[in-house]
This record gives sequence, structure tokens and C-alpha cells, in this order.
Amino acid sequence: MRQLLRTTYFNLLALILIGISFTACNKDMSIALNSPMEDISVTRIDSFTVYASSYQMNYLPSANTGAVLIGKTQYDGLGSIKSTAYFQITFESFIHSLPTGAQFESANIYFKPTAEKYYYGDTTQNQTFYIHKLSQTLTTENILGDIDNYKAPFYVSGPTIFNYKKFNYENTPIGNGTFKPFVNSVDSFSIDLDYNFWERIFLNKIVSNEYEVSTNDAFQEYLKGIVVVPDENNTAILALTTPCTSISIIRM
Repeated sequence: MRQLLRTTYFNLLALILIGISFTACNKDMSIALNSPMEDISVTRIDSFTVYASSYQMNYLPSANTGAVLIGKTQYDGLGSIKSTAYFQITFESFIHSLPTGAQFESANIYFKPTAEKYYYGDTTQNQTFYIHKLSQTLTTENILGDIDNYKAPFYVSGPTIFNYKKFNYENTPIGNGTFKPFVNSVDSFSIDLDYNFWERIFLNKIVSNEYEVSTNDAFQEYLKGIVVVPDENNTAILALTTPCTSISIIRM
């Protein structure tokens, strides 16, 4: 009888312990990602590939901007970049009578770096510019009047000369100069223009007060303009303000 009670006691104790074990392990193991009480975090890891390209923008206005880019440089992977500048020459004032004995002395064109001192390339090397007479009249283009004007960029507001435009010029230069830019320290630099060419203008037009020098429009019909061309061995492109042409006259 005592043995039976002992066996029954141990069996009951085992059943109680098993019940406690099942009760202790009965825990909710679900995970709620939107619950602030959960001490977990989920990080999404992904990878992607970026394809980048360089595009040349079309229809960039380049007339009457107050500054010009002149020069040539080499860019690894892209090739050479060259920029020329076209100008029309105007008189600030007109002299209808010159002092007796006045003679022509010289003609120069002056360049000055922009206030931002912008440049691209190697400015430690000598740079050479050539001045040529234009053989073609400078004309503007108005893409806003075309049938496809809806394709015009928002920064085009009217007739202008775009960056891709080229004008013909004479092969023989009427002036050239070689210099080191020193864009952060040089105030300005000048290029001497062909003496004989400007002396003929002085003697045959200015002294005689011909029609060609009576107004700027008339003079631009006579001299269509000039172009500044960088040498093929140049190593930098410079941002310069609109140049000034000076004609010196001396009184004997």
C-alpha cells in the first residue's frame, strides 16, 4: 500500500512539472514591425548601377554676354577644346577734323580678365592669340520664330549668336601676341594690330572724313569685324571682358 502511494505521488509530481514546463514555454513569438516596443530593426540592403554621360548643350547664347572665352586646351578622354571670339569694332566718338600734321602712331586691342578670374587648363605656359579680319558679316539667329520653337531652351529669349556658330575670316592675321596669362595678378594685356592696315584706314578714311567712318553702321559695313583665334599649341581657355581697341594719333 505504501509503495503504491509513493508511486502515485511521483507520477502526480511529474505531471505537475510537465504542466509547469508547458505553461512557462507558452509565449507569443510573433513580431510586429510597427510596434515601438519591439527591440528589433530591419535594414534593407540593395545595390544599383549609375550610368553617367556628358552632353553638349545646344543653343547656348554667346552674344553680348559681357565676357568671352578664348583659348584652347586638351582634355583627357574628350579631346581638345577650342574657343574663338568674334567682335565688331565701333567708335566711341567721331572726329570730323584733325589737327594739322596729325599722324597715325599705333593700334592695339586690349584684353582684361573677368572679375571672377575664370580659366580652364594650364596658365603657366605661353598663350598666343591671332587677330583676323572677318570676311563674313556677323548675324544673329532667332530660333523662337521657327515652327519648332517649342523645342527652344528656356534660357533663349530672342535673336542671338549661338555657341556653335562660325563665321569666315581672312587667312592672314592683322595682329598677334604671345603672353603668360597670370589671371590672378595681371590687370590687362594688349596685342599690337597691323600698322599698315590701320594706317591706311587713318589716312584714307579718317583724315579724309569718308563715309565709311561717319557712323558705326557704315564702318561695320567697311570692316565687318575681327576674330580672335588661339594658337594650336595653347594650353588654357581664358574668360576675358569685351576687348577695347585703341588707335593712337600723334600731333607733329
